[in-house]
Amino acid sequence: MRGFLKHLMLVCTVSLAVTTSALAKTTAEARRLEDLALSVMLDGQLRVMRVADPIRTAGAPLCGNEVGPVLGAFALDQYSLPHLFGAQVSMAPFVDAVQERFRLGRSLRVVAVLPGSPADHAGLRRGDRVTRIAGKKLRARTLLDALKGGEAGVPLQITVERLSGAKELEIQPSRGCAVPARFMFGADINAYATRHSDLTGMYVFSGMLRFLPSDDDLAVVMGHELAHLILRHNGAMRTSRRFEADADYLGLYLAARAGFDISKAPELWDRFTRMSPYAMIDRGVYSHPTSPARALALQETLAEIADKRARGEPLLPEHP
Repeated sequence: MRGFLKHLMLVCTVSLAVTTSALAKTTAEARRLEDLALSVMLDGQLRVMRVADPIRTAGAPLCGNEVGPVLGAFALDQYSLPHLFGAQVSMAPFVDAVQERFRLGRSLRVVAVLPGSPADHAGLRRGDRVTRIAGKKLRARTLLDALKGGEAGVPLQITVERLSGAKELEIQPSRGCAVPARFMFGADINAYATRHSDLTGMYVFSGMLRFLPSDDDLAVVMGHELAHLILRHNGAMRTSRRFEADADYLGLYLAARAGFDISKAPELWDRFTRMSPYAMIDRGVYSHPTSPARALALQETLAEIADKRARGEPLLPEHP
């Protein structure tokens, strides 16, 4: 009997060791995949900012009162992170992992800083916890909301907490449209803009970033989305091809003002046509202009912009 019990204990010990080993391997693999997803999110966010920030800056004269400092930094708190994933239940474990990794709470935590940006030059770092702006305790849910209304050309004083203690930074921000640009996980070749409380902004799916490896092409899309917000197009309006055409027109000006090469913009819609041939057919089911009409309109806008450049005139749209 003792021999049997000894054998049983040995089997249980070996089984527990195997289970523990398997669990450790599973945990390590989950951690690796979380790190990979985090890297994809941060790389995607940096690329979106690299294109959107110059366009937001170039659009400042056209954004009316909706302007504010452009820092080149991406910050999150425990409230704003879930908004990036909406109802995507499958992303819940990743959201929890990011919350834990950056120790997100009520305060904003800087998770990405665009190289060469005002924030980068001022020494803002990934991991910094933003506690005060212009001497005032930070209570806003997003860094952008906290910055709205800042004066143009005035250095911005930001207090951050690091492991080494509090540090005061002075940032000389650019001035641009007060509209955030955000990366979104998703295979869809899509980007959109929305005006909805805390969610107001431009959003680009990872599928679109893969589809458009060129920043110049992405700038055409981002300019289009910002144009929707500048023109105050709402969801109902976007069923109108006239409004989509207006966003194409203004968006191309925004990308050109930001210094991107827009010369291949018409070819971009050829690529979309190859992906969705039905876009060539005018059957009244698409809110966007058909690809042929879109390409021709963009060619006309390119000629208009080229003429302004040749004359040394400001790149300001004729309409709408």
